[in-house]
Formats: sequence, C-alpha cells, structure tokens
Amino acid sequence: MFQQTIKTINREHYSTEQLDIWSGQAGWINRLEQDVTFVATIQTYIVGFITIKDDGLIDLLYVHKNFQRQGVATALLKAVAERAYTLGLTALQTEASITAEPFFEVRGFHIVKKQLKKVQETAYTNYYMTKSLI
Repeated sequence: MFQQTIKTINREHYSTEQLDIWSGQAGWINRLEQDVTFVATIQTYIVGFITIKDDGLIDLLYVHKNFQRQGVATALLKAVAERAYTLGLTALQTEASITAEPFFEVRGFHIVKKQLKKVQETAYTNYYMTKSLI
C-alpha cells in the first residue's frame, strides 16, 4: 500500500526517480514500530495509516490509492489529535509533501517553511507545517 500510494498519488508533483527512491526507502517499517501507529481498515483491508511521535510530529500518513478522498486521512488525523490531547501536547507538526500540503492546510495546519530534503542524494521539496491544539 505504501509503495503503490507514493508512486500513484504523488506522481503529479515528483519525478519517477524521486518516487522510486521515496517508495523504496529502507527504514520506514522501523518508523511504524517506533512511533504510535493508527491503522484504518475497511472490513479486513488496510486502507491507511498514520504515525505520531511523542513530541507531536506526524511522521507518516498514507491512504491507499483506491481510498483517496473518502475521509480516511481525516479520520486518522482525528485519532492523532486525540492522542496528542491525552499526551498534553499543544501542537502537531508534519513535513508534508507537495501533494499532502493542501490536505493539512484545510485542516488547520500552517506552513512554517518550505524545505528541500535529501534522500540518497535526491532532493525533495516538502513543507514543515504546524497546527495549534489550544
């Protein structure tokens, strides 16, 4: 799901080379294990997941390519906000892709800065965004 979503949903904003590196990134499974992970399912099918670190950083948010724009990401973000509330956090942060930036903006996140990140010597544009919870 992770790899298909990246290669399908993000192809409008990133090159084939960028998508291949991004979707093949080693270590993302470790990130799922280290952070709190919420999984969205429909019947027994995984349709999305989101992770949050103890400091309120949303590290991963992916929704299956066939379940886009059906409220899955919004429900996952709500679960994360509830978790943040129980931890006493006052804000959430994320590093949103070009593709995901409008989703987060509509849900109250604000761009702090545009970033150029490097993965395996390939540069990616994304946005560091925050949302106040108070």
